[in-house]
Amino acid sequence: MEANLEFSDFCRSIQEGLEQKKELKKYQFTIENGAILIARIRNGQTSSAEMKLDDAYERYCKSGDYASVYESLEKYLTEIGANLDKCLESNQKEKLIKENLIFKLVNTRYNSDYLQDAPHREIGDMSVVYCWKISDKLFGKLTNNVMEKLGWTEEMLYEMAYKNTREMNPPVLESIYEAIGPTWDTSYEKEIRAKRTLVLTNQSKDYGAVMMLYDDLLQSAAKRAGEDIYVLPSSVHEVILMPVSLTNGVMAQLRLREVNRKEVKPKDTLSYTAYKYDAKAHTLKPVDFGGRKRKSKKTEKQPINLDIADKVR
Repeated sequence: MEANLEFSDFCRSIQEGLEQKKELKKYQFTIENGAILIARIRNGQTSSAEMKLDDAYERYCKSGDYASVYESLEKYLTEIGANLDKCLESNQKEKLIKENLIFKLVNTRYNSDYLQDAPHREIGDMSVVYCWKISDKLFGKLTNNVMEKLGWTEEMLYEMAYKNTREMNPPVLESIYEAIGPTWDTSYEKEIRAKRTLVLTNQSKDYGAVMMLYDDLLQSAAKRAGEDIYVLPSSVHEVILMPVSLTNGVMAQLRLREVNRKEVKPKDTLSYTAYKYDAKAHTLKPVDFGGRKRKSKKTEKQPINLDIADKVR
């Protein structure tokens, strides 16, 4: 069978099918940035979870069997819906969320709809968002409503998620050559090795760019490079780290924009701002353009605060 649905049409078809299922009428389904959000609202309380549809679409493209892929998704989401019901009933909800709360980094503009009812922290053109892990591929969305009912603040969320995120999905720091393997032509392979360009992500390589918020990880990268580093938020899944002796702020910025334009899917775009990490000062600031004028929002010029670690030890 031939797979003739584009990804957006595939997502929309999945949503329409779920909404027509009688057993699932009590849930709300929304498609946001290639993921399906399932929500259960009862007595003024909301419990929701998000699942990316990339894997399902890949199975569909390989097999062309839409019915089979839809059937497995429907079964899985029915089970998730039951878990959301239990969550609303459980007096352990606070403990469950607290122990599994993590954060992710996303592009603010591309996720404006998602952020409307979600606690978040803006960092330049990025935002920190919070969710709680249900399974390896499923995350519960934390809303303003839930945060307020639990008596939490955004600062409390950040501190809890800061501790949990790296414990639940540990960081990975490796060279681009180590990350990609021997797929480059020989000349480019030698160049990559010589330039000591690094990639910082997590073990699952899923929303691993958030690791750039940990000062000790940037310290390790700078130590490995032997100098300060440029930090390029190249996608929501990883950041590229370049020793400062290899380039300059202008070129780092241009490299980031080139990656965004040529190599990253729009839904995975994280930032258009390159940063410089000063290992001695422990600061992460937008790159210096050496007197060149750059149009940007005021928030995009602000340094990123890396001083959270002492609060959560």
